[in-house]
Amino acid sequence: MPPSSLRQILGAPPSTASPTDSVLVIIDAQNEYAKGQLAVKDVDESRAAIKGLLEKYRDAKGKVVHVQHQVPEGAPIFTPGTELFDEFEELTPKDGEARIVKHHPGAFSETNLKEVLEEFGLNKLVVTGYMVGNPPIGLNLKSVKMHPSGELMCAMRTGTRLRFYHGTTGG
Repeated sequence: MPPSSLRQILGAPPSTASPTDSVLVIIDAQNEYAKGQLAVKDVDESRAAIKGLLEKYRDAKGKVVHVQHQVPEGAPIFTPGTELFDEFEELTPKDGEARIVKHHPGAFSETNLKEVLEEFGLNKLVVTGYMVGNPPIGLNLKSVKMHPSGELMCAMRTGTRLRFYHGTTGG
């Protein structure tokens, strides 16, 4: 059984996020997880789920951020200049959607993600993708400074398990 959220412990009603009041952040949804050394079991199922979520945001003209992991030239995973680095074709960013390349596990480390989110002016984040166990922690901690009463909701694909997390960033 997953741990209770702070809202559950306090008896507060569950919060909600919609494509119009939140930002969708897609982390590391790259071909490495379909065809590379980090290939994930049931990748087609998780890809379809991410695509469905993205389509909801696009249909509502919601805010979307694509985050890709890039490693140094010659690395055996997320190999630059190969399809392993590329985001899944069905998730390719469209006009108006932000694209951020990160070089560290955390999506905020040495990127402009904080500034992009501040521009959007929304205090709810919906985070999805692959191996996002570290980045949501980074998102949560950085969001405290950005949005005192913000919320973080994640559907994470980590290895072969799909996990869900919900929590507030403060306030």
